Amino acid sequence: MESIAIIGVGALGKRHLQSMVELQDQYQIYAVEINEEIIKQLTTEFPKVNFIKTVEELPNELEAVVIATNSNIRRLLFEQLINHSTVKNIIFEKVLFQKEEDYYFVENKLNELNIKAWVNCARREWDSYKSFKMELNEFNELYISAIGGQWGIGCNAIHILDLIEYLSGSEIETLDISKLENRLIESKRKGFYEFFGTISGVSGKCKNFNITCIDESALPFRIEITTEKSRYMIDEGNNYLLVSDEESEWQWKRMDFKQVYQSQMTGRVIKSIIDNGTCNLSDYESSMKLHLKYILPLIEFFKANGMEENLCPIT
Repeated sequence: MESIAIIGVGALGKRHLQSMVELQDQYQIYAVEINEEIIKQLTTEFPKVNFIKTVEELPNELEAVVIATNSNIRRLLFEQLINHSTVKNIIFEKVLFQKEEDYYFVENKLNELNIKAWVNCARREWDSYKSFKMELNEFNELYISAIGGQWGIGCNAIHILDLIEYLSGSEIETLDISKLENRLIESKRKGFYEFFGTISGVSGKCKNFNITCIDESALPFRIEITTEKSRYMIDEGNNYLLVSDEESEWQWKRMDFKQVYQSQMTGRVIKSIIDNGTCNLSDYESSMKLHLKYILPLIEFFKANGMEENLCPIT
């Protein structure tokens, strides 16, 4: 039986694993986790999964691997993986890496070893966003705003930037972080930081976007999109979309908008990759370009706020 694996089964990794076990009748599943307490908890919940502590205990051949660790150790574990196993496909969690050099190192190794890779900015796999993108294709201009209180802009903005590229059909052209507040907040994960303020820019027919995180606010996270003929407000957490347009005389109409959880997604994404050679997630090369547009200015931002040079400590 062929094998698939996940490296890192903390909070997010567990959600990946919950979906991967859908494939346990077709594939041997391995989970690499160094934390013994986590292994004890999950062994009972997932009795058919092979829990191991090191990458070197993985099989020599793997159909697909999810790397769901923190960003600071992801390159190291990637190196250990490719030095030990022949891997066909990899899904990386984001934010990918903290150092610019790591992006190019991994890109070169993927090309050298002919490994296909994607990055888990997962909204591209939501059916609601697929349908919404088709509707937006009718319009010539988009204006996008994503705003909320204390939603973790450092860690999560890359998701929204990827969504903007997806909905606009274009790469981010300009990205401005000058409206970020010049202070750092320690995140829940030790050694990582968050911040507040606004990230803005342009992406093709998206003539302007603003991504904002407000401190000391319980403002729910919302995504608002305006076109030349309509406007939309997406509440992902409560699974609805408000639509207002010329035909309705700008009255709001409520529609269903289904959020897809990671625990419902990873298995079918891996299945698509193995069976069809692709999936809807951004491929590594495309996501690397976007990450660097985001990461490089942030490295200077962290440096200006007293942090280590050439490092972006977000995950």
